[in-house]
Order: sequence, then structure tokens, then C-alpha cells
Amino acid sequence: MYQDKSPRDSSDKDAEEPLLEEETFTRSSRSRRCLSLLPWILTAVLATACVLLLLDRRAYLRHGSFDRGYSTDFAGAKPFIRLKDVRFTGSPEFGPDGEERVPLDSPSLQYIGNGKAVDDAWTGLVKDRYFLLTDDEAREAWGSEYTEYWDELRGGYLAGLDMFHTLHCLDHIRMAFYPELYPENPIHGQIHRDHCVDHLRQMIMCNADLTVIPTKFFSGIGKNYINSDRRHTCRDFSKIREWTTSRYNGTLAVKARNKDGSPRDAFFVIP
Repeated sequence: MYQDKSPRDSSDKDAEEPLLEEETFTRSSRSRRCLSLLPWILTAVLATACVLLLLDRRAYLRHGSFDRGYSTDFAGAKPFIRLKDVRFTGSPEFGPDGEERVPLDSPSLQYIGNGKAVDDAWTGLVKDRYFLLTDDEAREAWGSEYTEYWDELRGGYLAGLDMFHTLHCLDHIRMAFYPELYPENPIHGQIHRDHCVDHLRQMIMCNADLTVIPTKFFSGIGKNYINSDRRHTCRDFSKIREWTTSRYNGTLAVKARNKDGSPRDAFFVIP
């Protein structure tokens, strides 16, 4: 087929070639510029990530942790924190007739009900729970107002871990179910029970255990009911119990003293 190759066509082609070369050069320059910026972009992204991680780490260090101790935990007890898996016990069951009961082989039974054996079990949990703090320990725990908590009668800063206070509250509520066996006294009456219930509420909300509890079908009641015998990650109670006893009247106990720092004759013993 005949093609007309006029001088005009040739000149147009010649004019387009520089434009194509310029466009290619522009694209190449833009690509090189983008590549040159890439290390700076990556550096900025990594720097931002490091800053965010550092801020998160600072928040972690400010509050502490469950396994190493929180900022509000007593410093002297933190080295004795150990974690262990504990399977809870005592979840009720229902027989074919719908009767509710705790399994007869449940370890929880030693803390349920009343009587000397149950009382002794609870005493084993909460006894010897108060101990004396040094001036430095009191200042670190309570700040500049620590001097308000001096106990002249017992010769020092008398204190206890909140875990044992909460267990005492729970034991007090247990005894309230049996008023004929555990009569009220002026200090541990209705107001004290109300305090204990509310303190338990606050403690549970504060700890916010996220272990998931299933429900199980029981034919005796014709519906599902919770099964709370689940595995939990816990602080080892026995380690804290041993440490507290040692602070009470063992090798770690702080001696009773006068407010001027002069010693008294004997170790502190709670009346």
C-alpha cells in the first residue's frame, strides 16, 4: 500500500523524539528520587515504632506487672512473688433430683460451713497477718503522710497485706451466716460486714480476672449452670503466707521501737 512520507511527517517525528526522551528522563529522575527517599521513610517508620514501644514500656514500668509486682505492691514482698497454675474447686453440682451440692471430695469443703475444723482452716489463712514496717518502708508505701500511721501501742508502723485483710473480711461474712455460733461484737457488727462486702466488690473489680467460665447442662434442674472449676494463673499464696509469717515474728521481723528510734525489749507480738 502506498504511504505518503511527506517532509511534514518526518519533522513531526523528529519533534516527538526529544519529548519522549524528556519524558523518559523525567520518569527516571522521579524513580531515583523516590528510591533516595525510601531509606528516610523507613527510618521515620522505625523511629515512630520505637517511640511507641518506648511509651508502652514506660507505662508498663510505671504500673508494674502481675508476675513482678505492681507499683502499689509492698516492695518487701515483691521478691517472693511466684506464679502457678491453680485449678479452682468447689463448683456446685446438681443431682438427678435437682439437689445442689459441693462434691464430697472437693478441697473447698474445708473452708465451707462452720465448726472447729473450718474455723482452724480459716485461721491458718489469716493468722499473724500484721507486722511492723521500718521508717523507710512506711515512707515508700504511704508517702509524706506516713507519720500519721504510727502505732504507739505496738511500737511502729503496723501494717498488713490487703490480701489477708480481704480473706479476713470473707471469713467474717462466713461467720455471719451462723449468728448463733458467732455472735456480733461492737467492732465487728453490721457496719463491718457492709465494709467487707464493698471491699470484696472493689477487690474483684480491681483484679478483673478474665478466666472464662463455662456453663454445663444438669438434667436435675433442666438447664445449664456455671462450672467454675477452671484453671487460673495465680500468685503462689503459700510463698506470700510464709513471708508474712517471717515478717510477723521470724527472721525478717522488724523490732518494736519508740518513736525516737530507741528499741523496745522484744519483737513485736500482736495482742
